[in-house]
Amino acid sequence: MKNKIIWSGLALMLLTLQFGIGQNRFRVEGAGIFRSSASTNVDVLSEDDNTNSLVRFGDNSTNKVSFGYNGNNDYFNISTATTLGAEDLTIGLTGLIGVNSAPASHRMLINQNSTSGANGTSQMTIQENNTGDYSRLRFTNLGDDGYWEMRSAATSGFYQMDMYYTDGLNEAVFLSVDGDEEFVGIHQTAPEGYLHLKQQFAGLDALAFENDNATGGDKWSMRIGDEDILIYFNNDIRGGFDVSTGNYNNFPPAPALAGQSKMKGRILNDIMQLKTVSIGSEKNASKTTGFNPYEVEKVNADWVIRSEDKAALGIDYMEFSVLAIKAIQEQQEVIKAQQLRITELKKHKAAFKSRLEKVEQELTRSGY
Repeated sequence: MKNKIIWSGLALMLLTLQFGIGQNRFRVEGAGIFRSSASTNVDVLSEDDNTNSLVRFGDNSTNKVSFGYNGNNDYFNISTATTLGAEDLTIGLTGLIGVNSAPASHRMLINQNSTSGANGTSQMTIQENNTGDYSRLRFTNLGDDGYWEMRSAATSGFYQMDMYYTDGLNEAVFLSVDGDEEFVGIHQTAPEGYLHLKQQFAGLDALAFENDNATGGDKWSMRIGDEDILIYFNNDIRGGFDVSTGNYNNFPPAPALAGQSKMKGRILNDIMQLKTVSIGSEKNASKTTGFNPYEVEKVNADWVIRSEDKAALGIDYMEFSVLAIKAIQEQQEVIKAQQLRITELKKHKAAFKSRLEKVEQELTRSGY
C-alpha cells in the first residue's frame, strides 16, 4: 500500500536492522500501522534511571509538543515543550491528575493564574450547547440515587444559577441567584430582593444567628408564624411584630415573670426632671424626639442601658412607656389625695359657715 508501512514483529526487526542497530532513531515517511493478531504494544523505554521516555510531534521539521513518561518526577506528561518541560497535563502513577501542574494529593488539580476582571480566564469552563437549558455540575455517591447539583444559565434574559438536591425523584432548590436583578434567593427560585428568604415549613426558623463560643452558643432566630414575624432566643419566644398593627409585642420568658415583684419607690419626681430633645441624623435633616441617655443617667441610672462591651449608652423606650404609666398612677394618687383634701376643706368651710350663721342669729336676737 502506498504511503503505508505495515509492521509485524519480523518487519519491525528488519526495519531496525535496516536503519542500524544502536542508532537513536529511524525515519519513516507516510502513514504507518502497528498490527498484531492479538494485543498491539509499542514500548518506549529508557534504560537509565531518572530519565524521560517520550514521543515528539511537530511540523516544518520542528518539534513542537511531546508526551511520555517523566522519569525525573515519575508521572506521565503531555507537554507543549519538546522534552516534557511543560506540565500541561500530568498523570501520576496512582492516577492523580494535574493540569498546568504536577499531580498533587487531589484527584485533579488545575493550576492557573487567571487574569482579573469580568473577562478573566477561568480555570474551568462548562458550556451548555442548548441556549434554553442549564450547564450543570453534579456531585453524587456511587450506588446512591440522590445527588447535589449546581446548574446555571447565562442566556439573555435568563441569567440564573441554582444549587439543589434531589433524592432521585424530587428536587429541592436551596440557593438561587438571579443575574438580571442581582438578587439571591434561599428556598426561593424567583427572588424579589437582594436577599429573599422563603420559609418552607411552619414552626421552623427562617433566619438564625448563633454565638458558638465559650458562653454556651446562644441562638437568636426569626420565623413567620401564621402571619406575624416571631423572634426567638434559644427556641423560646421573646417578641414579634403584629401583622395588623405593625407593633412590636414583647413576650418575657416564664422564669422572669415567676420572679416578678412590685416596683419599689416613687418615680414621679424623677420623671418630671426629664427633658425631651430633638435628635438629628448625621446623614439627613430628619429629626426625632427622644431623651439624651447621658442626661437620663444623671436622673436615674437604672433607666439607661449599656451595650455588652460597655462602649455605648442607650435607652429602652419600651421601658419608658411602663415608667410613664407608673408616673401617671402616682400622679393620680396625688390628684386623689388632693381631691380628698379639697372635700375635707369644703366640709370644714361648710361647718364654719354654719357656726357663723348661728352666731349671727344669736347676736340678732340679743339686739346687736
